[in-house]
Amino acid sequence: MPTIRELAHRAQRSGQLRAGTPPAAVASLATCLLLGTEVRTRAALQAERAPDGAGQLQELWGLALKGMGLDRKG
Repeated sequence: MPTIRELAHRAQRSGQLRAGTPPAAVASLATCLLLGTEVRTRAALQAERAPDGAGQLQELWGLALKGMGLDRKG
């Protein structure tokens, strides 16, 4: 399974990233989004609320993809 960094480099080589978007920054952003979603999900579980980590991640990732010049299918 490719790593996030490998996928970001592939996206750059195939012209899927907006010009000037460094693959390392894309990988860092994805990592931050995943870790942030995990933290929020764990906090919700500790507060005995139903977490919606998947929904939050999907929404945030959609915004990130738009900023990188990709769509959800990219």
